[in-house]
Amino acid sequence: MGTLTDFDPRFITDAGAGATEGSSRVGGIRAIPLVLEELGFDPAEVLAEVGVDARLFEDPNNLIRDVLIGQALVHCVARTGCEDFALRVGRHGRLASLGLVGALTASAPDVGAALRVLCRFLSLNDGGAVLSLATEGSLSSLNYSIYEGGVEGTSQIHLMVSAVACNVLRDLCGPDWAPSDVLIPCRRPRDVHLFREFFRAPLRFDADRLALVFPRGWLDHPLHSADPELHAALGAQAALFEELASPGLPSQVQRVMRNLLLEGKGSIEAVARRFSMHRRTLDRHLGANGVSFRKLADETRFEVACQLLRDTQMSVGEIATSLHYGDSSAFAHAFRRWSGESPTRWRESVQRAQPESTDAGASRGAAPARRALGC
Repeated sequence: MGTLTDFDPRFITDAGAGATEGSSRVGGIRAIPLVLEELGFDPAEVLAEVGVDARLFEDPNNLIRDVLIGQALVHCVARTGCEDFALRVGRHGRLASLGLVGALTASAPDVGAALRVLCRFLSLNDGGAVLSLATEGSLSSLNYSIYEGGVEGTSQIHLMVSAVACNVLRDLCGPDWAPSDVLIPCRRPRDVHLFREFFRAPLRFDADRLALVFPRGWLDHPLHSADPELHAALGAQAALFEELASPGLPSQVQRVMRNLLLEGKGSIEAVARRFSMHRRTLDRHLGANGVSFRKLADETRFEVACQLLRDTQMSVGEIATSLHYGDSSAFAHAFRRWSGESPTRWRESVQRAQPESTDAGASRGAAPARRALGC
């Protein structure tokens, strides 16, 4: 497994090494130019075609807008013809790619504590998504969800992150670790050979979320890299960065909502409990920020619905169930209110605009609906 000696101290202690809302550290996607080179393409030329300077990837603490990550991955897939490009990029991601957060995670006493730290401080690396650890019966799962609206290439981002997450768990548990199941919220690629070779586990595409499922007992697995003093020092530093980069209350509510939504706990009471507030207090604070809980909840549900309609082959009924609607008609009514058209028609319009094997046209199809919702 990786040790703390794998972490470059320059990238751990840099006070500027924290993502901001709508942006992410380059560390997790730093291998994009490398993979382009491996496939015989000039990284500077390919990335310039989507307005990204290849020199950005020289320092993992540089920030890149989340919308550009999706655009770059989609373009690289189309340009190279390599359907598993995002997975190839993600295979290079490790705990050490996460800078301060990676070092803090590695210094925890056991796998469970490490993953809880990673979930709390993911925002210092990724400003548009949330990570959660769930346990049910004998199984646990590490779940990743994009909550930021308007991000292109979400299926490619999910493919990339699935590989990074798997490597992180192998850094913690050992190189022979393998998940029990891998849930990926995108359509099944034509060739899954590399996926099977990398994950060494059953693959479930067209899932309603990205999740790595594994036996619960791994949470108690001690880490050889545990360092209580370093863990306390890095934790204090991460908490300071978290406070400095903390987004406004509406964005915090959407992060919490995204975590709770697929658990069927997206009520204002459930969200308010996460902030140790009464529901009326939360409503009052949101009103002071010019938004309502209903609007934030609608935006979050709409974004999840769009991702699943665009990136998977889940039926409308399955998506309605995943979002905890009573039936398909209730979901269809809500979606029509948000977007002005039915889920089926919205999906068809996106697929017509979407080039084969990529989702480059996804945001073009989604843009009118987002404007209708006021996102």
